[in-house]
Amino acid sequence: MRCLVALDDPDVRDPVVAALRAFGGIDIDSTSVDDGRTMLRRRRYDFGLVPIESGQRSVDVLWEDIERLAADLPLIAFSQNSNVALRRVEGRRAGVFAQLSVPLDAIELFKTLRRLLDRFRRLRPERREARASPR
Repeated sequence: MRCLVALDDPDVRDPVVAALRAFGGIDIDSTSVDDGRTMLRRRRYDFGLVPIESGQRSVDVLWEDIERLAADLPLIAFSQNSNVALRRVEGRRAGVFAQLSVPLDAIELFKTLRRLLDRFRRLRPERREARASPR
């Protein structure tokens, strides 16, 4: 399983990466938002963790790239102000698995990651069967 963590703030990115490592079995690409856009073009990801903040051009461009290159990518989105961020992603809500506020709540982060990873583990056998069956 491969994950993109594209967050500029190391005070958020580092605990997120540590939490992901605690689950094991995840290849983590951890980078800034700008570098995350480049990585999104080069690799396929199972899920991503990205900021939502409006007003930052680099974040807006990242969301445009996600919509264009990986529209079905499940995302955990981070915001400074959850109410504003919810309005920001209203049209993009299909890809947002969960939204977390900054500063991080470690318990909420672990619960959210566990829910997402459990969903992948449940769906994984179905994906294998779909690939194996002839069309």
